[in-house]
Amino acid sequence: MIVMRRIVSGMLFGLVVSACWMGAGGCDVNVTPAEDQLSVCVVDEATGGNCTDFLFGFEDDRLTLKAEASGGMGPFVYRWNIEVIPDDPDDPFDGNILPIPDNVGEEILSIPLQLGRHVYRVVVSDAMGNSAMDFVEINVAAQPLTVEITEAPDDDDASITVLSGQEFTLSAVPNEENVTYLWAGIGELFVDIDDEEAQTITARIDQIGETTIAVRAFSDDDSRVGQDNVTITVVSSVEVDRPEFLAPNEGTTLSARIVNSGLTNPTYFWEVKSRIDNAVFLEPRTESTTLATPVVFDTFDFRLTVTADFEGEEVSIIRLFAISVIDSNRPRVVMQVASDTEGVNGRIVYELFPDAAPINVTNFLRYIDSDFYSDVLWHRVAENQDSEPFVVQCGGFVRGDGFIAPKDPIYPPIMGEPNNGISNQLTTIAMALTGNNPDSGTTQFFVNLNDNSQLDDMFTVFGEVVEGMDIIDAMAGVERTMAAIEGGGTLSDVPRVDIVITSFTRERAGSSGPLLGGN
Repeated sequence: MIVMRRIVSGMLFGLVVSACWMGAGGCDVNVTPAEDQLSVCVVDEATGGNCTDFLFGFEDDRLTLKAEASGGMGPFVYRWNIEVIPDDPDDPFDGNILPIPDNVGEEILSIPLQLGRHVYRVVVSDAMGNSAMDFVEINVAAQPLTVEITEAPDDDDASITVLSGQEFTLSAVPNEENVTYLWAGIGELFVDIDDEEAQTITARIDQIGETTIAVRAFSDDDSRVGQDNVTITVVSSVEVDRPEFLAPNEGTTLSARIVNSGLTNPTYFWEVKSRIDNAVFLEPRTESTTLATPVVFDTFDFRLTVTADFEGEEVSIIRLFAISVIDSNRPRVVMQVASDTEGVNGRIVYELFPDAAPINVTNFLRYIDSDFYSDVLWHRVAENQDSEPFVVQCGGFVRGDGFIAPKDPIYPPIMGEPNNGISNQLTTIAMALTGNNPDSGTTQFFVNLNDNSQLDDMFTVFGEVVEGMDIIDAMAGVERTMAAIEGGGTLSDVPRVDIVITSFTRERAGSSGPLLGGN
């Protein structure tokens, strides 16, 4: 006798399995059985009752198997057996049959599935003693790894509303043990996460708007990954009224301003968080405080913590900000560059425009004062569509062994200040951005090599080259190549011979003019 074997695809649960056996005389796949001849077909209910040959399941699950007979004369009797399990890889036709508890019936449950290949056989008999059979193959994979984000302690909402600057907690709940985690913000708002590899994190978002936080869970062998996302809506809370700049040894008043009417009973605490802890708040626990600054040209980092009641709960709101001490309307910074390329060595001086772009200048000085730019590359020499010099850019990469490696920012992105009255013209410098987000500037900047006024609506000009433009022009003519990026990807328009920033500091020669607001 000849067995016609049907194997069907299907879903995990509620699938229908059937078999075909064309009576004692056998069945040929090229022969259409008579209408009254007994047959049985594996049916996949998920596809509307179509015949199917393969099923798929996950480890430890039990599948619903159903045989559906046609032809012959009822009533029908169905019996199921297992031909192959992963520990018994014999061919299903060698007579090796394993019993199934409760194996009689049109519909049964499989035994708990193991990883690997299973083959089940069903035999159907009718009232006339005719029989038909079929086989179904079940391929079993490991259970998918899933993870769910919950807001501690018990809230599992898919959307969370927080105050700007508020610290909030998220936890990852996986469906198995021994997993590792990786959290990240997805979107244009910067998300400050205390420990990106922890199961429970504390996060803070300073900007207003909506963003997404995602967590990935990895199995212990990294073969399976689960992910969950949560939408975070950030609403206004507390603002700090302050200057962006101070003169040396000048005091100023800073004030906290509650901008969300739901915040009540606030208390305040002002702190100096800079590397040089010689700026002090004279009244650190009041709504308004006086800041005394030293005779140091530096950028100072500050923190305001506001504790208040909000919607029946006590919340803590943290506002981080920086103030730069400068000695003139147009402070200058000095960069030293080195390269084996002739002409691309020496001193470049930039004059900054705090009157036009105070946020960007403060950010720039903050990174300079942190010695961020040492050993950073000039990584981009670009031409425009007319093959004319366009920009040279630096601030985001260092040299690795056969690749260039990103150097991550140490402060959040800043708000852009485009269209500030100074255009992207030859010799000016502007903040580079991520994508088309004007509020994504951090460490990278570029020098304009042409009339690039088409950039004015997006890119903030915050200074210009006042010495060393011959070095910049020499950069524009260097040979370029593609460079591999650590972690994957490539970067185009990279100088073939490295151009490295060896130092970047403030010019200490004294004041070149009156302080902001002076005459």
